[in-house]
Amino acid sequence: MLKLLRIRFILVNMVLATLVLVVAFGSVCYIDYQSRVRDVYDELALTLNQAQSPTVSQIEELLPLHRVGDQTQDEMKVAADLPSATEAGHATDDAAATPDAAQDAAPGLEIGRGDEAVIPIAVYLVKSDGVYTALGDYASASISHSILLTANSEALASPDNSGLLEDVGLFFERRATSNGVLIAYADESNVNSWQSLAWVLVGVGVGVLVAFFFINIFFSWWALRPVRAAWDQQQQFVQDASHELKTPLAVILANMAILQSTPTSTVAEQAQWVESTQTEAERMRALVNDMLDLARPEDVVRAEMVQVPVDLSDLVQTEALQFESVAFEGGVMLESDLADGVVVLGAPDRLQRMVGTLIDNACKYANDGGRVDVELTRSRNHAYLTVANTGAPIPPEDLPHVFDRFYRADKARTSGKGGYGLGLAIAREIAREHNGDITVASSDAEGTAFKVKLPLVD
Repeated sequence: MLKLLRIRFILVNMVLATLVLVVAFGSVCYIDYQSRVRDVYDELALTLNQAQSPTVSQIEELLPLHRVGDQTQDEMKVAADLPSATEAGHATDDAAATPDAAQDAAPGLEIGRGDEAVIPIAVYLVKSDGVYTALGDYASASISHSILLTANSEALASPDNSGLLEDVGLFFERRATSNGVLIAYADESNVNSWQSLAWVLVGVGVGVLVAFFFINIFFSWWALRPVRAAWDQQQQFVQDASHELKTPLAVILANMAILQSTPTSTVAEQAQWVESTQTEAERMRALVNDMLDLARPEDVVRAEMVQVPVDLSDLVQTEALQFESVAFEGGVMLESDLADGVVVLGAPDRLQRMVGTLIDNACKYANDGGRVDVELTRSRNHAYLTVANTGAPIPPEDLPHVFDRFYRADKARTSGKGGYGLGLAIAREIAREHNGDITVASSDAEGTAFKVKLPLVD
């Protein structure tokens, strides 16, 4: 189950990361594309502004005029008389077109003077009688005749004064003048650099996702460690609870079978089995109550708990007196050294249970002829209750687990000390309910000592 949860965790994170990268990188590419489109239109508009200045006689002196749609000519040279175009060695007709670097970058749009403009522009004047001429003085490129015929036809028929001619892959800007219609063209390849950017971003994105995947694996393991620990504790809790309940249930069922086997016997005659059943039932009730106590959420316990000032000195003294007979029967000396007037804020019954649990636990596990010391001290802001006993120390590997539910160092449960391993877990919960805590230390020389820290009443 936890493995499936981890896989889902990684999958969700990877999907979210992929969506974020796609949206982010897609936005970058879109912004780059729109920016370059604006640059193209700005360059087209600037070129047309410059081309509007010449007179008709000046235009006719630049180049011979050619009629749009004249297909009888074997060779049509656009901008052939331009010195710059001749020097650059670029042919303008279909037959002379060669697959050089310029045509690879801009099919149909041949660069004539790329050093005079950021974006290569071809400019033409189309008159009302269908005759067109190339304005070489304002152009930095030229268009092959066959493509130009289609481009002029579509540009003149377009309802908009600017746009993209998808059939020929050219952006155009159209402007009507007294001399005719000026049309400026720029190749679509000028705005397609976003594709190269997109491939770069795809590579970056793949690298980021691969790195994020491995980071995700590590953090999923790290984040689910508390969940795994809680899951393991829950499983262990169920196993231990089942083990503890199994014994009294077996005794009760055995007693009931004996009683049923002698239906004519009186209650007095079967008192032994009745009393045994009652004892086991009471043990089960105590166990169930402890389990319910531990299962209650801490915030609910705090909300229901009525806290009042409690004289901890008097409470500890009372509990120590209660266990003097228990210690005497076990051959243990119980000593107490309690500071007077130690007052804490809390629930008296809960604090009484915590103190009783610690003293009872110390008496049970003290060695024969040993001793139990109960000490209560105070500092400026806190009260400290220490319950120590002599005897065999708690093994170092068991110390971190002494407050776990059902945990006992005697894993075979053959110590004969009784209990279910819930007392110390409940004691710690009570201390935490009162904004305190319990720690434990154990060694051969010092024995075992449980120390409770509680805040004093302000």
